[in-house]
Amino acid sequence: MSLPFTLGTEAQAEIKSDKLPAISKKAPEFNKDVPNNLVPWLAQVERHFVVADIKKDESKKFLALSWMEYHTMQEWIANDTVKTGTWAQMKEALLKGYPESSNHERGSKARLWQLVEDSSLIPRRAYQRLVAYIRAFNLESSKLMKSPAILSNSDAIKYFLHALDDKFKDQI
Repeated sequence: MSLPFTLGTEAQAEIKSDKLPAISKKAPEFNKDVPNNLVPWLAQVERHFVVADIKKDESKKFLALSWMEYHTMQEWIANDTVKTGTWAQMKEALLKGYPESSNHERGSKARLWQLVEDSSLIPRRAYQRLVAYIRAFNLESSKLMKSPAILSNSDAIKYFLHALDDKFKDQI
């Protein structure tokens, strides 16, 4: 993980404190049966490496493997890149091994449509639901509209309106 700032010696000592909440001490786990969690898992693993000051590729690969579900770990232990490559090469192999996980950063029309379906029939007075829907919709649709765009603005509007109930749509 690259930070937009440098962690000084005192800051590094602070983030290693035993006083941190337990959640920051818990090892993340990746399961091949939930590939969409790969990108967030990798980000969490990288944060743990920074906090624990892990620098060696071998240490990073060992820890990453140990933070995988057993069957997932067994598959990756046999991978040549894991055996001989760097941590960066292992991350690349993981991302290639689960192509559906790359949609997490790029966006997915299927995930956008699922969001629309899950949020459907929002009435005008359901303010909290609407705000949550707008936030989630904007996050996913903005990924899809980045160059090279796979979602046009007019299609995004059609998708967005589909989740609103008919009376609400008529008022817009």
